[in-house]
Amino acid sequence: PNGGFEGGFGPDGLAEQWADNSSWADLDVTYSRGTVNSHSGQSCQEITCDRLESGAVQMIAVKGIPLRKGKIYRVRAWLRGDSVPVAVQLRLTPAPYTVYIERHLTPTPKWQKLEYFWTSNVNNPESRLMFRFAETGAIWVDDVSVAEVAVEDALATVAPPVAGNLLHN
Repeated sequence: PNGGFEGGFGPDGLAEQWADNSSWADLDVTYSRGTVNSHSGQSCQEITCDRLESGAVQMIAVKGIPLRKGKIYRVRAWLRGDSVPVAVQLRLTPAPYTVYIERHLTPTPKWQKLEYFWTSNVNNPESRLMFRFAETGAIWVDDVSVAEVAVEDALATVAPPVAGNLLHN
């Protein structure tokens, strides 16, 4: 819900259906509604970390994502930012906070799409999507989605094999 960040924003600057999960860390983070240069629509989520002594900034989707073992999921997000490496994770929320899958992107000032497919090896009705980074700087997030996809749809995104001799003579 609210992966496009077009819904309301709370007094803490977080979009509805999103929460900060960084209270355990020693850092200063601010969230705000980004209204300049959103990827699509009128707004996006801006996250700024001004001080980081330990831990990481973690923005998490409030609503759990049901994962079914053997099913394929597509995770997609658009990011831009200050060259702060960002991990986009699907994970177990309560301890032991198992990360099922994550992919990293170091955003640039221009919007970049992070997209990956994953075949679930767990049954979990309440997994969480998390954006995590452990450096000072700012990132903007927009157009986030997690969807179960058919095998044919996942295979359609795979590049065709390279023809010819793949070994250098």
